[in-house]
Amino acid sequence: MIETLKAYSTAIFLVLAFAAGAGSAFSIQEHRIDKLNVTIGADKNSITSLTAGVKDQNTAIAGLKADAANRAEVAAKAILAAQEDAKATLGRAAKILASRAPKGKNACLAASAALSDELRQERK
Repeated sequence: MIETLKAYSTAIFLVLAFAAGAGSAFSIQEHRIDKLNVTIGADKNSITSLTAGVKDQNTAIAGLKADAANRAEVAAKAILAAQEDAKATLGRAAKILASRAPKGKNACLAASAALSDELRQERK
């Protein structure tokens, strides 16, 4: 009977020791879990902040792309206008170069007068 009591008391002691150890381990793990939850919360806040920043940057990039497309369109129109103006100017220059001086006039003076007339017309 004493042996049985010793065995029961040892078993009860082991159960209590296990329960105390498990409680202590649980307390340590609970503390670790709380710290990890705080870290997770901070990480979620960082993710939210970074996501908002990325959205703002994407919006800014889209705006810059739209502005660049508008500027490219304006530049293309300006190039076409300049090309048309150049054609007209080259046509007038070719006409001047192909013209002959009237009979009895100095060719240099006639060319100078024609160029002066052309310049006057452009400045109007």
